[in-house]
Amino acid sequence: MDDATTWFRTEHANLLAAHDTAIAHDWHLLAWGLTWSLQTFLARRSPIWDRHAVLLAATESVEQLAHPVLRAVFVRTLGNVCADLGLHEDTDRYLSHALELAEELQDPLQQAHVHRVLARATALRGDDERALAHSVRSLELFRMVGVPAWTAGAANNVGWFAALTGDLDTAREHCSAALALFREAGNLHGEANTLDSLGWIAHRSGDHLEAVDKLGRAAVLLRSTGSLLEAANSLAKLGDPLAALGRSGEARAAWEEAAELYRAQGRGEQASGASKQ
Repeated sequence: MDDATTWFRTEHANLLAAHDTAIAHDWHLLAWGLTWSLQTFLARRSPIWDRHAVLLAATESVEQLAHPVLRAVFVRTLGNVCADLGLHEDTDRYLSHALELAEELQDPLQQAHVHRVLARATALRGDDERALAHSVRSLELFRMVGVPAWTAGAANNVGWFAALTGDLDTAREHCSAALALFREAGNLHGEANTLDSLGWIAHRSGDHLEAVDKLGRAAVLLRSTGSLLEAANSLAKLGDPLAALGRSGEARAAWEEAAELYRAQGRGEQASGASKQ
């Protein structure tokens, strides 16, 4: 993972230049291949607008390739990025289209992914109940398909949104099940995200020591996988149980580290929110 991240970081400018060249010359298959290959790195390391620009530039190539599953994946991914940017009309348009495509394909895996993203998009607008409903549907579909890693992720999402609605017992049950699945598969990124969920649930339950332990481990693991945005999110959460325990200096350090990571990714609003806590 470290070698791959280092390579992408070193070749970032060259990869973007190659992407631009492929788009300009209508090399549609190459353009899409580069677009998709860049997604994880851009999501974890770059300003969100960079990812948005790369995806938009590939729109024509995706249309020209005329591959229905690829098109469904593309539209869903673009909708997810628009949700992160707060572009609500674009989010609704892309995700509605993605769900239509997935249903036309009668593809439960694609439908599960769309519901997963819809959960996140609706939660970003503050509708936790709808987010939970989409997450539950996503989990049902992933279980039907039988992909353990995605099933684990969906269980973690159900747990997270259940916690947001105040059902901490359901939240803890689903996230604990997800953690076991991720550890069995050796999926460190999934394990880290689930530790983050469990840490936040512990904080909401008043168990601040448990929260500090899990959120701290989550932040370390997320850094090790190159997931700097998610590491920042864990650190921002970590400050709260530390403050509740009276460890104000450590809380301030966690918030400042989160703000630094947010700023490095062009997320000024989140950086400001973390630094003001």
